[in-house]
Amino acid sequence: MRRGEAQEGAQRLSYAPGVTAVTSGAQRLCLTSAELPPGVRSACHLHRGIESAGFVASGLVDFWWGGQLDEHAVMEAGDFAYIGPDVPHVVGNAGHEPALIVVAHSAASDQDGIELLPQLDRLLNGRR
Repeated sequence: MRRGEAQEGAQRLSYAPGVTAVTSGAQRLCLTSAELPPGVRSACHLHRGIESAGFVASGLVDFWWGGQLDEHAVMEAGDFAYIGPDVPHVVGNAGHEPALIVVAHSAASDQDGIELLPQLDRLLNGRR
């Protein structure tokens, strides 16, 4: 199947659907891609009861996670990330070129189970 047209998700990222309930009939799996232009950062969020994983296909990605977003890594092309169910997290472009992330969820849609956490977003104010 071909990549679908990108749409902005609740977490302020542009997702292009690949394997979802809509495109394939998947019930507990979703595989999408997210492009992050320079300077873009997602809203802090979690996926209630849903595991997530990401693969950085290109670019540099800032990744914060944990109860108070106290964990941080800068990921580069070829790196993988795992986000357990109910774990707050934020991703952002850490470089000067667009970044592309391939994202998998243990749900039929990348928007399933999203809970936005604006109170944690404020913890990243002033950070790149």
